[in-house]
Amino acid sequence: MYDRELTDILAIQDDIARSIVTELRSNVRRTGRGPSWVGDEVAEVALASKGRTANPEALQHFLQGRFFSARQTHANTAKALEFYDRAVVLDPNFASAWAAMASALASLGGYGGSVTVAETFRRARAAAQRALSLVPSCITNKSLI
Repeated sequence: MYDRELTDILAIQDDIARSIVTELRSNVRRTGRGPSWVGDEVAEVALASKGRTANPEALQHFLQGRFFSARQTHANTAKALEFYDRAVVLDPNFASAWAAMASALASLGGYGGSVTVAETFRRARAAAQRALSLVPSCITNKSLI
C-alpha cells in the first residue's frame, strides 16, 4: 500500500495519517470512550498538512532547522535560521518554515548578539506575517509548527 517513489513521500505521509485517524476513530467508537466522531479523515489530514512543502530539499532544510532549534542555544538557534533561510529560498510558500523562522528569531532576540533586539524582533514579526499570509487558518489550528 505504501510502495511508492521517494518523490511521493508526502502522499505516503498523508495516507499513513489518514489510516491512523481512521483506526483511532474506529477504536474510540468501539470502546465507547470519547466523542463519537463523524468526519472526513481526508479533510482533517488536508487541514493538518497546510503550510508544508512539496519540495523534499526544502523539507530537509526545515527538519534540520527544527533539530537545531530544539537545542535552544544561541549558536544552535543561529544555525537553525540558516536552514530555515534555505528552506524558504527553495519554497517561498513554505508557511511552516516561515513560522519556525519567526519563532527562532524571537528566541535569538532574547540571546542578544551582534544584531539589535529590535531588528531581530522586526524580522521575526515579518516572518510570522509571511506565514500567516500563506495559511491564515494556522491561527486557530496551530498546524504550522
